[in-house]
Amino acid sequence: MDPDDAVFAEQSDFSIDGSAADSIATAPQEKQFRAPVWVTMIALGLGVFGIAFGLLELFSPGRTGFLDLNVTIPANEFAAQSWGVRSMALGAIMIAAILFRHAGGYIVAFIGALVRDGGDLFIALGNDDQGIASYVLIVIFIILEVMCLLTLLAKGVKFKLG
Repeated sequence: MDPDDAVFAEQSDFSIDGSAADSIATAPQEKQFRAPVWVTMIALGLGVFGIAFGLLELFSPGRTGFLDLNVTIPANEFAAQSWGVRSMALGAIMIAAILFRHAGGYIVAFIGALVRDGGDLFIALGNDDQGIASYVLIVIFIILEVMCLLTLLAKGVKFKLG
């Protein structure tokens, strides 16, 4: 055995005889953060929706009906594909938050979604071509995201305080 390995083995809790596994198995279990089921369902919906429509815009720009762009113009095609990648990224973050079950992950994912939809609402308000349905859909998403974010923050504070 290399002398450096021997020093590491003496300083480490890990050994070949399995004592590390025994100490891990007997360690007290930490409480795990659990997001409310309704928040998880909204996160799942936003995640799947973001990934699905993001892929559609990436590979078939302007065909989802969410963006009213003439994609024969290269800059508009690029904008549609960029929107698709943005939606996919935030959808993937939502799914990751669900899989990791970490309060911080959920909070970051909902902050990202809120910033995205807030930006979309800001841009839509400056565009006269938007129908009322666009505003209603964006506002519904924003309300859901704010509700989820506030619930997660309150639950996270309560969880930390024990």
